[in-house]
Amino acid sequence: MTIAPEAMTSDDLRAILDVAVEDMWVRADLMHERGWQPELGISALGGCEREAAYIIAGTPPSDAPPPTRAAILGTWLHEKILPLLADSLGGCEVEGTLFVDGLKGHSDLYVTLRRPDGTGIVVDLKTCTESAISKARRLGPKRNHNWQVHGYGKGRRDAGQRVDWVALLYIDRARGEHYVWISPYDEAEADAAMRWLFDVRAVAKRNPDLAPRGCRGPGLDWKADACKWVTRCWPDRQKTIRTELDDQGPAIEAALKMRLEGSEREADGKSDKSFAEAILDGLPEGEYGPYRLGWRSNGERMNQKVAAERLKRHGLEVPRNAATYSARVTYIGDQPPEETTS
Repeated sequence: MTIAPEAMTSDDLRAILDVAVEDMWVRADLMHERGWQPELGISALGGCEREAAYIIAGTPPSDAPPPTRAAILGTWLHEKILPLLADSLGGCEVEGTLFVDGLKGHSDLYVTLRRPDGTGIVVDLKTCTESAISKARRLGPKRNHNWQVHGYGKGRRDAGQRVDWVALLYIDRARGEHYVWISPYDEAEADAAMRWLFDVRAVAKRNPDLAPRGCRGPGLDWKADACKWVTRCWPDRQKTIRTELDDQGPAIEAALKMRLEGSEREADGKSDKSFAEAILDGLPEGEYGPYRLGWRSNGERMNQKVAAERLKRHGLEVPRNAATYSARVTYIGDQPPEETTS
């Protein structure tokens, strides 16, 4: 629809730009090489077993999820960062193609240090959030990240190249800050990744629907929301965990236990947060040992009590949302519950 310039309003212009941005993401997703892989790649090592099994088995997708914008932004940053980083380091191979036990992958950087022994390092770039970097600093990389970079290292070694170290370079998409996790190449980690691949291939051959799920389902995990098999995997959303079983009892008991323990941890966590914030109150932003303190405003909030009183004073009905219900779980057993094993 064409609107005469003199008749345009700010809402018209906003709508035009909104549509253009949404179309841009669709176009970017179609061009996004990392978005859809018809074959399993090295980057899938240690990820969702069921998604990997679906890919191996050639299972037709049940969904067409919207563009994965964080992944697209990550690809754009890769395209700019890697060549510049390679120039700074010198002696680098950028996005080299590798094969490991039939899997294809693209290793971000292979660095050969300018030393007599020719030390080799495999580096994988991860663009992420500030909180993800904080978690990686404290707990180390996720299994998927660790096995992925070790998979690249194994591919290099299998091709006859020297790999002494593997590294993950985390860069915050918002602030540009970074963290480097580095480790000697560990044959045991690479072997564990290969065993994972063997197991996934075995279950994919039998029935990919029997492979373990790697997330908590739609609405609770972005990986599920971006999955091309989410409807097949979660036909009844989270209820699938129990409705797919002939005997729902164990699944229901496990969920009740999880809900109770989650509530207890949440209560303790809120108490810890309030206590810590009372101690930190008034401190300036800055770095304190291995921690950085910042203050974030929650913004002004509506005083619901005052707003309701004013509406009533003017004879207006106070709008209300429909009632919702949350589970309330208490333990009524005679003996302490058995510890959950995984």
